[in-house]
Parts: sequence; C-alpha cells; structure tokens
Amino acid sequence: MSTSAMTKTFATLGLSLGLAVLSMGSALAYNTTLSSTGTNRYAQADVQIGSYAKPGQSMGATLVNDSSANTSFWVYCIDPLTTSKLSNTYATSTLDAFMGVTLGANGSASSGNGAASGYKTLYTSGPYAVADNYEYQSGTVALYNNLVELYNYAYKDSLTSNTKSAAFQYVLWELLGDASSNVADPTKNGGAYIGASSNSAYEAVRTQAEKYLDALNNANESFWTSSLGLTKSAYNFTVYKSTSSPTSQAFVSVTDKVSNVPEPGSIALAFAAFGAVAYTRRRKQ
Repeated sequence: MSTSAMTKTFATLGLSLGLAVLSMGSALAYNTTLSSTGTNRYAQADVQIGSYAKPGQSMGATLVNDSSANTSFWVYCIDPLTTSKLSNTYATSTLDAFMGVTLGANGSASSGNGAASGYKTLYTSGPYAVADNYEYQSGTVALYNNLVELYNYAYKDSLTSNTKSAAFQYVLWELLGDASSNVADPTKNGGAYIGASSNSAYEAVRTQAEKYLDALNNANESFWTSSLGLTKSAYNFTVYKSTSSPTSQAFVSVTDKVSNVPEPGSIALAFAAFGAVAYTRRRKQ
C-alpha cells in the first residue's frame, strides 16, 4: 500500500471512529425493560409520606435486570407514592437532565430550577398533587448536589446491610419531596418522616437515617469520613421513568465513574482530529 493510500485509510478510520464514538457518547437516553430478580435489601419502618401513612413500610435497594443492557444492577426508588410493577418498560435519562439542572466544570449543579424537568412532572401529578407537604422542591440545584453527596459517600455503605439500605432509601425520599420537616431528624412531623416505634428493627432504620441526614446537614467531608468512617466515591447516574400503563415507580441507578479516563466525546474528538490532520497532510503532498 502506498504512503498516500495508507494516509487516506488512517484519515478515514480516524474520522469514522470519531463519529462513531461521538454517537455513542451522545446516546444517553434509551428505552428498556426492567424486571425483578427477586433479590433486595429491604427493611421496615413506620413511614409517613405526605398524607399517606405507611406502617411497616418495606424499603431499600432492589436488584433488577435490564433487558437492553442484559445486565443486573441495584436501583433505589425515587417515587414512593407509586407501586412497583416490574416487569415494565422504562425511558432513561441522566440525573441532571431529570432534575433540570446544568452542571459546572466540577460536576456539581450550577444552575437550573427544574421548571420543565421530569422531576417536576413526576412530583406534581398523580398522588403527589394531593399529598400534603410532600411535593416538588424548586431548589433543584441544591437538591441535586445533596443527592450526589449522599450517593458519593453512603451508597456503597448502604448495600452492606438491609437496615442501612432502608435508611438510605428513606433519605432519598426525604430529600426529594419533604418541604417542611427538619431534615436532620426523620421523626419530626413534615412531608416525610419515620414514626417512633417500639420495634427495635424499625428504630435501627430511623437511627441510621439520622446519621446519613446529619452528615448531609453538616455539609463537610470530615463528618462523613471521621464520624461515619465512609470514603468518597464518584458515580454516573441513570434515572428510569416508567412509560408503561399502568405506570410503575421510577428508579435511579449508578455506575462507578472511572477517573483519569477521557470522556467518550474527548476520545471522539481525538480520533476526528487525527483523521483530519492525516487527510490534510495527504492533500499537501
């Protein structure tokens, strides 16, 4: 093969790979079917969500199958007033898109109020439209950052026991819809709270939820690391919103964010640039 032919081949390959990876990187949303594996990390507590009393509420992470990805992974519910109806069809989105926020260079939410978000649509319709004090929170920038902080420090810890998993699930619900209760104390009256109970297992869930909420309220890394002994991780988030009828509850899942690895868009640009340079050199020759 001549030098010019080889250069043209590399140019074409670079441009093709660049466009392919760009396409892959932008394909953030897809439809899939989630089905139950029958495996979960549930525990119970007496929970109040708005005007709905839920004594002995089972809550925690559940392991699901994704038909499109052909994988199984843990999800948490972000829709406490809707029943899970797996198997069901879901549309996916990133968490920032679902919350209606824009991310800054450091990955934190920097702007947006969620006015046209999937989160607002979910939390202003159906049972949420009549659930006293449990509703859409307009401060979605702070809410998004709190959700990410909770996951970064407590997600791995939450999967180590059923009690911690149930507590983590409650804290998600508390953050997403509670407008009036003292976030540091899940036994306070408000949009969502855990009632005091003589059941020691229920109290263990409440106590663990308080620990996670206290760490969020302290808003500093040392509380998570020194007081709770937890280390920080970083995640990519996927939200699953039911598109079937009758609808099923919405979920969120995470995957580890690999550090020091270029994003798909960066890889694509590198391939495209390589192809463009090679093609330009061939033309000059």
